[in-house]
Amino acid sequence: MNRFLRLNNGDDMLERLYRFLVKRLLAKYDISLSSVQEISITDIVPRDPSRSSNGGDYYYGHTYYSLRDKPKIRFWTSAEFPYCPVFGAFRNCTPSQCPYADEFSNCLHPSLTVKWGSIYRDLKAGLKTGSWWFDREHKIIYIDLSDSDDC
Repeated sequence: MNRFLRLNNGDDMLERLYRFLVKRLLAKYDISLSSVQEISITDIVPRDPSRSSNGGDYYYGHTYYSLRDKPKIRFWTSAEFPYCPVFGAFRNCTPSQCPYADEFSNCLHPSLTVKWGSIYRDLKAGLKTGSWWFDREHKIIYIDLSDSDDC
């Protein structure tokens, strides 16, 4: 009976649908989901790249990883110091300094739970604009959404 209830859970079914759509979308480009370890998204590019070395304009993005299990998200910038998306500040995210950090300094804040729908939307927008490439050796899909109207 528990198995029946789990299969009919609306959220679970929606997640399965989006995961299927991600697989199908990648298949159009001859990529299998099992061959992808990460999907790295660039959301914002600097308007003035010359300022990125003196405390100004940085690249911002996020990377989906652990795609074979439950997807997780890691945020990043081009800054020389770590960025915390929960607090919206440049600060260390380590277990000793942040209650949401795991032993690898990944943020486990509940608001950062990754849904397959988010992955699907980012992937679809990136593949549509053509601003993407797949590094087969490192198994990472890179997507630039900085100029996309869909993000």
